[in-house]
Amino acid sequence: MTEVKKCEPAADRNARFSSMWLSLAGTLASLVCIVVLLFGYAAPAHAQLYAGSVTGVVSDPTGAMIPDADVTLTDAEKGFQFTAKADSKGRYLFRAVAPGTYNLSVKAAGFKDQAHTGIKVDVNQNVGADVVLTVLGTLETVNVSTAAPLLATEDAVSGQVIDRKLINDLPLNGRGVFNLAFLAPGVTEVDAACMGCSANNFVSNGSRNATADILMDGVTTTNYEQNSGIRVDTYTPSVDAVEEFKVQESNFSAEFGFSGATIVNLVTRSGTNAFHGSAYEFLRHYKMDANNWFANNQGIPIPSLRRNNFGLTFGGPIVKNKTFFFFDYEGVRQTSAYGPVFYGVPSDAEKSGDFGEVCTHNGGAFDDQGNCSNLNGQVWDPYSGTYDPNVGGARRLAPIPFNNLTNYTSTVDANHPGNQILASYPEAAPYRLPGGPGNLIDPVAQKLMNYFPEPNYNVGTPDYSPFINRVDSGATKGSTNQWDLKIDHRFSQKNLISGKYAHSKNNSTPFNCFRNVADPCSSGPATGGAHVFALNDTHTFTPNILLNITYGVSRGTYFYPSNAGTFPKGFSAVDSIGEPSYMKDSGYDWFPAVGIGGYGSAGPYNNIGGELYSYAKQGQETHHLIGTLSWVKGTHEFKFGAEGRLHRLNFTQPNYAPGGYYSFDQSGTSNPDSGCTPDEEHDCPFLGGDGMASFMIGVQPNSWGMYEIPNSVASQNFEFGGFVQDNWKKSDRLTLNLGMRYEVVRPRTERYNQLNWLDPNAESPITLNGKHLLGGERFASSHDRNSYATSYKNFQPRFGFAYRPFHNTVIRGGYGIYFSAWRGAVAGSSGVGQQGFYQLSNLVTSFFGDGATPAARMSNPYPNGGPTKPPKSSLGLLNDVGFGSYGPIRSISSKIPNEQSWSFGVQHETRWHMVFDASYVGKKGTHLYYANAGNLNHLGREIEHFTGDQIAELITFVDNPFADPAQSNASQVLDPNNPLLYSQIQALQLKFAYPQFGSFSGDEPPIANSLYHALQIRAEKRFSNGLEFLTTYTFSKSIDDSSLTSTNSGYLGSFASLQNPNNPGGERSLSSFDIPHVLQFSYTYELPIGRGKWIGNTSNPILNGIVGGWRTNGIWRFSSGRPINPALYESRPLPTYGAQRPNLVGTPKRSGGKDSDWIQQYFTSADGSDFLAQPAQYALGTAPRSLGSVRNPGGANADLSMFKEFGLGSIREGMRLEYRLESFNTFNHPQFCGPDTTYVDPALGLTDTTFGKIFYTCNNPREVQMALKLYW
Repeated sequence: MTEVKKCEPAADRNARFSSMWLSLAGTLASLVCIVVLLFGYAAPAHAQLYAGSVTGVVSDPTGAMIPDADVTLTDAEKGFQFTAKADSKGRYLFRAVAPGTYNLSVKAAGFKDQAHTGIKVDVNQNVGADVVLTVLGTLETVNVSTAAPLLATEDAVSGQVIDRKLINDLPLNGRGVFNLAFLAPGVTEVDAACMGCSANNFVSNGSRNATADILMDGVTTTNYEQNSGIRVDTYTPSVDAVEEFKVQESNFSAEFGFSGATIVNLVTRSGTNAFHGSAYEFLRHYKMDANNWFANNQGIPIPSLRRNNFGLTFGGPIVKNKTFFFFDYEGVRQTSAYGPVFYGVPSDAEKSGDFGEVCTHNGGAFDDQGNCSNLNGQVWDPYSGTYDPNVGGARRLAPIPFNNLTNYTSTVDANHPGNQILASYPEAAPYRLPGGPGNLIDPVAQKLMNYFPEPNYNVGTPDYSPFINRVDSGATKGSTNQWDLKIDHRFSQKNLISGKYAHSKNNSTPFNCFRNVADPCSSGPATGGAHVFALNDTHTFTPNILLNITYGVSRGTYFYPSNAGTFPKGFSAVDSIGEPSYMKDSGYDWFPAVGIGGYGSAGPYNNIGGELYSYAKQGQETHHLIGTLSWVKGTHEFKFGAEGRLHRLNFTQPNYAPGGYYSFDQSGTSNPDSGCTPDEEHDCPFLGGDGMASFMIGVQPNSWGMYEIPNSVASQNFEFGGFVQDNWKKSDRLTLNLGMRYEVVRPRTERYNQLNWLDPNAESPITLNGKHLLGGERFASSHDRNSYATSYKNFQPRFGFAYRPFHNTVIRGGYGIYFSAWRGAVAGSSGVGQQGFYQLSNLVTSFFGDGATPAARMSNPYPNGGPTKPPKSSLGLLNDVGFGSYGPIRSISSKIPNEQSWSFGVQHETRWHMVFDASYVGKKGTHLYYANAGNLNHLGREIEHFTGDQIAELITFVDNPFADPAQSNASQVLDPNNPLLYSQIQALQLKFAYPQFGSFSGDEPPIANSLYHALQIRAEKRFSNGLEFLTTYTFSKSIDDSSLTSTNSGYLGSFASLQNPNNPGGERSLSSFDIPHVLQFSYTYELPIGRGKWIGNTSNPILNGIVGGWRTNGIWRFSSGRPINPALYESRPLPTYGAQRPNLVGTPKRSGGKDSDWIQQYFTSADGSDFLAQPAQYALGTAPRSLGSVRNPGGANADLSMFKEFGLGSIREGMRLEYRLESFNTFNHPQFCGPDTTYVDPALGLTDTTFGKIFYTCNNPREVQMALKLYW
């Protein structure tokens, strides 16, 4: 088997790596040198992206500023000290302040020394701490205990900090720390069933999902997902490794980019001057859980689950006040149920070729000639038929006696016209049967069939069915191990360095239903892992010059080997079943995947052989380098910087099965009802036949099969950015944030230039009526390696202000432009622009395509030299002619999606140290991707005014001018089997802009727009007096033309449609992820009971051990539902248009009653009539893409926990043991998924429709987790 080339040869790779990074470093150095020359200093600099600042004004009691005051900032846990001097206006500033708790002391001649303690600096927070000195009376120091500042007086950034207290205490299902990002106002799930299925898969203030960047200790841990245009995280740190993170949603500094308007900025924990640590284990067991609502109603038991999540942390000083370390480890062991799964397998008799059971199961019996008395139980010889257009299939003459293939000979005679046809044509020789009894049995199919397990379900009972005769259940086992190590070191007061390394490794072993190498129900033993390295160096040159250099690299891998991962060493699947050696041409020595109609399948796609899509191999990495210079000049803090990123992605995943895929059903061995005469309204039923018998014969004249030779992709791209930022303290009340960022994102290259793009203006080699047509595919070469063009227009102004009219009130606002994820960056094998480098070869299932005469068999599916090889770039502009063409169009695809974001709000802090925030937030998306809108081969708007007869003419097949040498040269330059040379062609194709192609589709075009408006209200109290809480309410509306980047990323949620390709703007409606109301409340509360508390202050140790030390925590979330997306069961659209939508003819509303009532009929209308209707054929439906007058069910969820703490101070000071009981969806409230929105026209007469019915819940039932956690 050919391995995915994750890395090129070491010498070449190292040389190229060095060359690339010399280039990148040179670019950064050039930008830095410009800054140096401008300001006359020898080096550039600034602070880490996660660091904040502390600033303030020193004044006397009258308000007069005190210049030249000495200000010292001390890290309360590490002992690091930083000094500054107040300027002529009394202002001081500390930059590059890592998140943590600090003490501030101020000295000035003639005034008392003053010390402020407990100043909390959050991630990227600019803290304001003004100091009022008291006139000197006696030698003394004034001590002030400072609550953590909540007012944002220095910038206009909107977002939310999730601090260590909330991270540690709030209940987290699966302990995924990024799930807490949903606590931020404006952050919602894109799909109810996909909340938290990827770290950044959320909607933030109307932005597209999966586009936010994640920074960990200043470096990105995201890369582009292989489908392109979205980002995924490489590594998720343990809950116990995270100090805090901030969801920065808009108006942030020009330092930040490549992220759209949202960043998750996380900092991990560091060691302190005291040794501290913890050890823990969390336990989940299915016997503590509730059952799914639908499963419970149907009597299905709770699936088995056992999960152990354990770990430890340890941190402290290596050298006190100088060097610190922090280490954490986390492990997960999980066993979850698989099944029960019910499916059909052949009996021992059928494995030998005897399908008599098909007759007896249908209540029939064989006569003396072996004919089944019930024609539904008769198996027919597929070589005995000819195609009958009146019935749409083959009429067969020869039933197989006793349904026994072993003793039967398919002969060449009048009763077997298929054999006669094959014998008459020399080119049909490879498709002819051998002679003798049993010649219908395909030897490859029989050997593969022997891998089926034995029946074990209802065998020997009246309930036995050959189609569902086996049941299996088992367990899938998984394990994860990950650890982090962080070291902070202070060389001197001028130089600090912080280094971080993280590693994770995971394994899973899914259940093997067959317990052998042909199992279809698993992707085999999977592995994955990640490595992250981050290094931050901060150097202070002078009191007003600061330098920071940050470098990081993250690498992630995963490998799903399919069932080939269970093959013994040296095993050849192809050889074991006797397939031709050319079936290894794909590079994968696999079993074919076989789907058998009518038989229950153990796997999700096929009945035997490797599961489709089950093989995937990826290795990806991101290098991140940023340098920033901070220069304080008067009331200005200037920042200048440059940033570079290198993304690499090596990926392969066959779309189907590179061992071949075959589809069989009963039609291969059935016969139409001889007593039936079809008419316009009724077809004749096909009687008899059996999918397993068709499989054993190995032919399927009216079905399909294919073989894939996939490609392996090794792509990379560079991103460069530069910025200037001025944080201007205009006065002690007003701060302005002024910035400009510029980015250049280079398009991807592929290591072996396996890229193509569409050129609409290229002169095609194909002529029609004496003129060369336009349009074709271009290919990358060593001289032109990019399939996308570079955009140089990515300017991003940023503006913000914070005005404090009163001491405890701030008015804030801002505006900025942010560029998002580009589809031209790295991508895997699903990325656009790889035509010619992979190949799908369809099986010739019937001779001459007559739908009746069998052709290729499993034993020799491609007899004319094997499957077609990928042409690569050899065909040039002729590539894909006659088929569909697909690739980026440079003039269209170069635009990068961007967002304009603005906000205005008021913050007010009360004397109880709570802050209230009310803000208006707006956002406009431009050049967003429009899924399924790239095809340029569609008819113009004039077709909307055509009569039925005119449309009938368009869809009629006419004489093909491309096949006529007098009209076109196509026959001279194309393969004679090319579809463009068929004798007839549909008339409408000749009207296409590019008629030589069936479709001419560019990448998803960046033509969609969006608009978001919201009122966001927040109330927050940091931890004091045993209580911390965060409450947010968002009232919003999101509108767009398309809510999905690409159908390939639809697995992360969202929806897109395009009814009219000539009017994409006509799709403008509510976003599919629009949720107008979200209210949530999260808290951690130490109950005021026990010694030192309000209640039981003097309780004795025994009583205190019982009633004291309790804490309750919770997350309550209530949200509206998303809009519904109406669709049609029978769509009859205009040619080349998208699927019709129904007509909206009423005002829908949700049905009343109990859950059990409205899941059966979710919709109703005011007068009880249908609110949707079937549009006329070829008419455009009037219903919008998203309908908000009735919405999917909303959510109401509570995750709650109780902690009990036991003091162990007698063993070690500060040691304590904590028992946790956590429940998720505590009240077991089902959140039902959306109803079926596919409208069925009553005129069709279908009675068993599912329109308006709900079949699933989108949340989990109540799940309970217990834990013990030891702190020291």
